[in-house]
Amino acid sequence: MATNCTNIAPAPALRGASVWVTLSGDEAASIFPLLEAGQPCEIVSSSKIGYIDFVDTYGHRFRMKPAQPDKACDSDTPGILKEDELITITT
Repeated sequence: MATNCTNIAPAPALRGASVWVTLSGDEAASIFPLLEAGQPCEIVSSSKIGYIDFVDTYGHRFRMKPAQPDKACDSDTPGILKEDELITITT
């Protein structure tokens, strides 16, 4: 089953590094019970694949690590995960 969420804050997305995906409070409340480290996720605009490596319930965000260490979890704009970016998480 797949769940979609929307990043609400732009974040730097460097090659090989995890990127923070920030959710609204309401969205975080409904999605966070389904999330755990190791789940695959995809950035829709760029088709970049990664995995959740940390869930920060207090900050309403999670970290997405690129599936390949030489890649970045960025949007269609290199080096940045844009605001309003749709992310699909396989639960």
